[in-house]
Amino acid sequence: MKKTFSLICTIVSAQLGMAQSLALLDHSSNVTGTIITIPIVANSINQNELKIQNLTGNNITYKVDRVFLTPPVCSNNNIYFCAAGNCYPPDSAAIIFSSGSDNIAAFQTLPSNATNFGILADYDVGPICCSEDVLYKVYDMNNTSDFAAVTLRYQCVSGISDNEKSVGSISGAFPNPSNTIVSIKYYLSENADKGKIVLYDLSGKLVKELNLQNKQGVVKIDVSDVNAGVYFYSFVVDDKTIATKKLIITSK
Repeated sequence: MKKTFSLICTIVSAQLGMAQSLALLDHSSNVTGTIITIPIVANSINQNELKIQNLTGNNITYKVDRVFLTPPVCSNNNIYFCAAGNCYPPDSAAIIFSSGSDNIAAFQTLPSNATNFGILADYDVGPICCSEDVLYKVYDMNNTSDFAAVTLRYQCVSGISDNEKSVGSISGAFPNPSNTIVSIKYYLSENADKGKIVLYDLSGKLVKELNLQNKQGVVKIDVSDVNAGVYFYSFVVDDKTIATKKLIITSK
């Protein structure tokens, strides 16, 4: 166990360097070179959005690497990500404490001094919760030593955190699947200032966003104009994603 922990620390410290030209943002916070702890429970979908920022006055062509630092990933647990307009499915967990990449996103050019959506990291937890450390690394294709990296530390907890209970909750969409109108029940506590529900496609592109006007109620989303496929909707309270659930839209 000691050797395993030391090896993880060595890999993380070697790869969580500070980039000169690129930065990774969680909302508006620069998280380059950090470890983000994400509480997870069994039978849940967890999504995290990371923006990529070009700090220079020149265009940068970048790629995204993903590395499992604590493999193997438990069976029935799926970890995948979307970047550069493509989604990359879970690996067979053959990467074992390697600094090499698991999946590499297609080339993407980021204009000078610009920030784009970047990465949608997803952990679909199965009936058995497994803690995992997953490294995401974005690097300049013309200078691979210039990169930004962050580790998402998925940590199993016994249930919904006190913080999540304190700000609100959301129900599943009904009906699901649907191709017309879906209804979602929500609750915002007195501790919450604002809330919204956002709908994304598998590439992480924002499809719809609805601001919640009341502390509790039922929001209805018209999906009749949305293409058939798998989508995710997130419950965002005070700019923090509290819960993410899956929505399937069928053909008209």
